This record gives sequence, structure tokens and C-alpha cells, in this order.
Amino acid sequence: MRVYRASRVKRVELAEERFDRLQDFQLEAFWVTWTREFESTRPRYEVVLWIDRAAFTDFVLATPWLTVDGDIHVEAHAPEGYIAVRVTFETAEMACQHVIGFGHHVWVVDPLDLRTQVMERARKVVMRSDLFRNLPE
Repeated sequence: MRVYRASRVKRVELAEERFDRLQDFQLEAFWVTWTREFESTRPRYEVVLWIDRAAFTDFVLATPWLTVDGDIHVEAHAPEGYIAVRVTFETAEMACQHVIGFGHHVWVVDPLDLRTQVMERARKVVMRSDLFRNLPE
């Protein structure tokens, strides 16, 4: 039995091939069991972010694999104008790429190593921009 994310399906073609579903197959029971197993084995990398209120909806929409109150939990304390969230990504790299895409609208509170990684990448972008500043337009 295989499960695929619907968003990964690019094209569907009707095939001549047929199969017989097992008579005792229960889709709901299968889905509950499969989902529980998938969630328990999925890599988890938790981060705490402060997200600019104006960018929060865009952050959620740009993060289709996350669900509010599933992988995004709103936390209690943040500076004025920000929403504090605990977000679960699969890897530190995934978190870094996503956070850096929001520039100054997102601040990594925890873990410190992710904050350092984001700042290092931002520094490299600035250095690269300085390096190519004098190119003709």
C-alpha cells in the first residue's frame, strides 16, 4: 500500500490496469493508522519565531505543509507588533530556508544555532551584493 501527497500529483491518466480491493479494507482505519505512524516517525525540528503581524498570514500561506495548531502553535509572549509561534519543521535546513525567505519579518528566538545559521546566510547575501555592486546594469 502506498500513500502520496495529492499536491505532488502532476497528471492523471486512466489506465487499463485493474485491481481488486481487499474485501475487509477500511479506508478510515487505514488512514488513521498510517497517519499516526507517519507522524511518529517524521523528523521534527522545533523552533520559536517572532513573526511580524503583517507577515503572519503570508508565512502560514507560504508554508503549506504546516497547519496552525498542528505544526504552528501560537505562544504567549512576543514584542508588540509580533506573534510568537512554535513551529515544527522537519529539518534545520528547511527551517533556515523558510525563515530567511521572510527577511526582517521573522526573528528566530530559539534554537540559537538556527538564529546563527540565518544570520550567517544573511551576512553572505550582503557580502555577495557588495562584491557585485559595481556591475553594469
